[in-house]
Amino acid sequence: MLSVASTGGMRSLYERYGEVARRDPRAFPVGYLAADGATGAVAPFLWFRDEAELLRFVGTTELGLLRLAPLAHVEVLDALGAVARREHDPDHLAMALTVAFRGWTEFLWTGSFTALCGGDGEIPSELRAEFRAARHGAASGAPLAPDEIADLVGFLGTIAGSYGQPPDAGAPPPSRRPVPIR
Repeated sequence: MLSVASTGGMRSLYERYGEVARRDPRAFPVGYLAADGATGAVAPFLWFRDEAELLRFVGTTELGLLRLAPLAHVEVLDALGAVARREHDPDHLAMALTVAFRGWTEFLWTGSFTALCGGDGEIPSELRAEFRAARHGAASGAPLAPDEIADLVGFLGTIAGSYGQPPDAGAPPPSRRPVPIR
């Protein structure tokens, strides 16, 4: 099990988080967007080779950053094991991960970079509209044209706040003060 008791252990988790946040989604096409369950602060989009890598990261780095009490940590790990044993479409995976994390982390979106560029859904449409507003001054959530994709990747590397990488993607994610679901 990953030990995060030391400052070095936490630093290593933050470094791993920053590394995954800086990945090019064209090469690492499966991702998620999550928010702090207590504050609502939205973390950057994180990108992986496949769903299996995403689930490993969630069960180690994402969970480690929460610094849960041992019993809560084990409960979340058990729930993640159940999630990993089932197949999910992207919408259901986000919901299953949120349930597994018991309100400590809310998974707002899971899916492919292709779906982010052209799929339906609130998060992809809002992101495309925000991207186009910044690029052209006119917001449109319509699917991206092929010539817009490289610019979206660059945009993901510069935005902060609602979506994308923080200004210093190597910095720790926002403070996480979990609130259990009642």
